[in-house]
Amino acid sequence: KGVLLDDVRAGGGADKAGIKRGDVIVKIGTFDVGSVEDLMFVLMQARPGETVTTVVVRDGKQLSLETTFQEGRRR
Repeated sequence: KGVLLDDVRAGGGADKAGIKRGDVIVKIGTFDVGSVEDLMFVLMQARPGETVTTVVVRDGKQLSLETTFQEGRRR
């Protein structure tokens, strides 16, 4: 369960929070992330400047990282 990150944009909110390539995002704020669709939904709801706890799995361990959303490109 979760979304495996194959890239993290240098200087972006995830990078600044310490999220790394290869991490698996399982929760952002109060939202469980089980699919890419879940992740995209959460990111589309985010407000620039909002800080949430992002839970990732790295090397088999859960980490909670404070992440601040930034103004970003929408694809």
